Parts: sequence; structure tokens; C-alpha cells
Amino acid sequence: MKYTKMLVALLATSLVLSCSKKDNLKPTPSPSTDLIVGKWMTIATVADRPVYHWNTTELVTNLWDREKDCIKDDLIVFKPDNTFYGDEGASKCDASAPQIQDGGTWKKSGTSLILIEDGVEYTYTINQLDDTSLVVTGRRFYIINNDTTFFMATVTYKKQ
Repeated sequence: MKYTKMLVALLATSLVLSCSKKDNLKPTPSPSTDLIVGKWMTIATVADRPVYHWNTTELVTNLWDREKDCIKDDLIVFKPDNTFYGDEGASKCDASAPQIQDGGTWKKSGTSLILIEDGVEYTYTINQLDDTSLVVTGRRFYIINNDTTFFMATVTYKKQ
């Protein structure tokens, strides 16, 4: 899924369990978890070296400039229950596509954001996370003539 591959690696919160009755209370999310929860729109995607973008025949590093406008308003939505989904935004590339796209679960582990979709984990390094920005770096690939090329991409999101 394009949201998983764009994303930047998500949250796993470790809890230490004890035997007191207070453990029956719902745990309070960590501040970094609270920051990830919400709607995020991609505003930049940059490859670590020149690569082929899916809709061009030239090597580029700025992948976001090559995206279609109907993709540029898409959102990824991280919920407090550690699930996420994609939202097609105001314009769709395919008018018949559902507004809400399948997602999966997310977790944060240290400086990693981990997205889990259909049993597959995608891990991203969190470079920046604050009230308005999320910047992650993760592994991407493309295939040409059955030859797979891997590269690292840094994706910048703005909170909506």
C-alpha cells in the first residue's frame, strides 16, 4: 500500500506490569505517541540518490514533485488505538476508489515507527516528530525488467 511505503516507522509502547489495582486503569500514551496520533499529509519525498520514479523515465531525487496532484492531497491517519488507514483526500485518481483505504497497525519503538499491514512490517526511522511535522526515512524499491533496486527515501508529513 502506498501509505505504508511512504511512511515513516511507527510506535510501540512498552508497558511494565505490576500487581496493583491501578493497573486496571487505561495506560496514558507517551507524549511521542500523542504526537503521532492524527491526520498527516505528505509534503515532500526525497530519495537518497537518483532513482526512477514510477511515472518518469529519468533519474530523480525529488520524488514528490513527480507525483500526481490526486495523490498529493492523500492523508495517512494514525488513531490512538494504534491502527492507521489511508484517506484519499479531496481528489481521487480513480473516482470509483473508496475514500478510506485499508491500513493496519502501528507502533513506536525508540526512534522507529513500525507499520504492520497484512502481517508485513515496514520500519521507518523517525528523524523529526513534533506538533506539526513528522519526518521519517525508510527503505523503498522499484522493479524494472525483473530487476529490483532498493533505495532510502525521506518523507516529510504535515499535521492536518
